[in-house]
Amino acid sequence: MGWLSEQVGENWWKIIKPIVQTEQFKKDWTAIMNDYSKIVCFPEKNTIFRAFKEVDVDNIKVVLIGQDPYIGVNADGTSEATGLAFDTNGKKITPTLKQMYYAFSDEYPHNFYTDLMDGKLHRWSEKGILMLNTSLTVQKGISNSHKQYWKEFTGLLFRQLDAIKTPILFIAWGQDAKGFANLIQNPIHQKIIAPHPASALYKGIKWDSKGTFKGIENFIKENYDKSFEWESKGTFSRQ
Repeated sequence: MGWLSEQVGENWWKIIKPIVQTEQFKKDWTAIMNDYSKIVCFPEKNTIFRAFKEVDVDNIKVVLIGQDPYIGVNADGTSEATGLAFDTNGKKITPTLKQMYYAFSDEYPHNFYTDLMDGKLHRWSEKGILMLNTSLTVQKGISNSHKQYWKEFTGLLFRQLDAIKTPILFIAWGQDAKGFANLIQNPIHQKIIAPHPASALYKGIKWDSKGTFKGIENFIKENYDKSFEWESKGTFSRQ
């Protein structure tokens, strides 16, 4: 996987290299690529590791933990999945994004603009927010279909993140995310644990983000950048 070192950059490669060289990952990667060769899988191959490319390991302030890539397609036939957790590159406002927006609006009732309005969450990477799914690939239309292939990779990765000596805020939405967040034991790091936004849709209730967005703002201001603000562009309709 020499191409991977070029995709993720030198700093990430130091962390990821020993993980992808394990016998287990080699088996898992073979199975993943076998699926890609026979059936439709998301995201595109060249964006599987995009989250690492967007945020250098030395610039991580927050890790937003997702489950797996979106399993649907946009109106133009392209995948909703972009390689970043929750992001749609502005092509679609998914039900999950709507729940996130409603929660943001509750936390910031006088802020009418946010990147959640247009689904272009890749802008958050510029703020040092690593948008990482616990499974980096998925079969079209089947959630958690590659979960077993990424379990060891993600577990080893989180143990590496735990060893980082600068504070990181881990945002864990849902049981899968919580399980990996539990691997973080270094007291320098912090966590916000909340239900997954999609769970509110299934239950027909309002999603409780546990103050995620204010928590991110306060953490970054206290530890990195006192001038931090949620910047925004776009339009959104509550439908």
